[in-house]
Amino acid sequence: FSQCVSAPLSAHLPSLVVQAPLVVAREGFRAQMASGDDPEAEKLCRFCYEGPEVGELLAPCNCRGFIKWVHVACLRRWQRSVLVTQPTHPAFYEDDRRHHTCNVCNAPFTNKPPTRHELMESFTGPELAALIEEGCIIAAHSAFSAMLQQQQEQMPAFFRTLSNYRHWIGGVYVITEVQENEVVELGDCDATTLQGLQARCDERGRITLRARQFQLASEGALEGVAAADIRGRLGRLRTPARIVLRACEADCGEDHVAAVNLTRPVAGPVDEDAVAAERTRARRQDARCDDIALEHYVGGPCDPDRIVCCIVLGGRGQGWTVHKELHAALAVASSRAQRADERQGDVKEGQAVRLERLVARADLNGQTGVALHFRATSGRWMVRLGDGAAVAVKPKNLVGIGGTGGRGLCFWG
Repeated sequence: FSQCVSAPLSAHLPSLVVQAPLVVAREGFRAQMASGDDPEAEKLCRFCYEGPEVGELLAPCNCRGFIKWVHVACLRRWQRSVLVTQPTHPAFYEDDRRHHTCNVCNAPFTNKPPTRHELMESFTGPELAALIEEGCIIAAHSAFSAMLQQQQEQMPAFFRTLSNYRHWIGGVYVITEVQENEVVELGDCDATTLQGLQARCDERGRITLRARQFQLASEGALEGVAAADIRGRLGRLRTPARIVLRACEADCGEDHVAAVNLTRPVAGPVDEDAVAAERTRARRQDARCDDIALEHYVGGPCDPDRIVCCIVLGGRGQGWTVHKELHAALAVASSRAQRADERQGDVKEGQAVRLERLVARADLNGQTGVALHFRATSGRWMVRLGDGAAVAVKPKNLVGIGGTGGRGLCFWG
């Protein structure tokens, strides 16, 4: 994220801070359009106010005068900042016209905008863009957090309360869901929408959306129609019509990524009635669900009044499971809190534990971790320590720290 945060403050709050400068810019634009370009005027980038000695200047839109010129690198930095302000949750992501349209003159940029994948690569690297998957951790580097903190302190108080920086400063996110975005469904298309699709697609039934090429599929209202006949058939479909588009090439940069922040605990639930209703629902299946200890977190900025997911610690594999509904999480947590083997002692799956009285690994005494599962073959607990290391420990060397009835984490927003 180092390149992203090097942009001016206005680039990080395009919907807020940049509004005032744009008023001036638009007035200047109107004046320049009326008077024409000044051939003697110095060419300066509208973003960094540097000249061609820093990099090649181009005129990417219809702006004229002192806001005509821009460095490609500065334009890309602006577009990256727009990408960062977009939520990654599938329910909230939307195409931002600022990627491909000037927000001063409202003309499309003449140079082809980078795809979302290319923008991701520019500040995370191609390897990270391809390796984002469920269970991965995204953490803010200390230098990145310090830079955001400094920029936040320089904001006016009003903007500081609206800024999403607080969700990134010191943030540690676990990716809970990755949805491939290779299919676009357009439901209830009217005649105008169908005419627009027909005008934009080529003779092969392909259409370009957000710099990606999609094939109008032989599904929905076009089921059974050959690709070569799709364009002609669009204008004759009965409305409302369901149209399906499939991406011609896979692009993981277009995937919808949902993640929750692990570093912002709160004292209690945002909506106590919602939690009580979910407990009642879970209790109908298992009365022991009332014993589950719940910890609450501000998971992110998207929907602060709703539980977006729950995490239940313990179990095999990665050592936790993600659940979209609280009642389902309560049922799993209750099941893991039951003693499955008399040899496991008083420790339960998902419980926080402290290591003690170890001889061969005395250096681990006093460390804390999470009991994942009991291995009947060895008679030991698999414990995940704070540094991520996994160790096998006998029950006599573990002391439970609360959560004997089960434990769940609730994320709001």
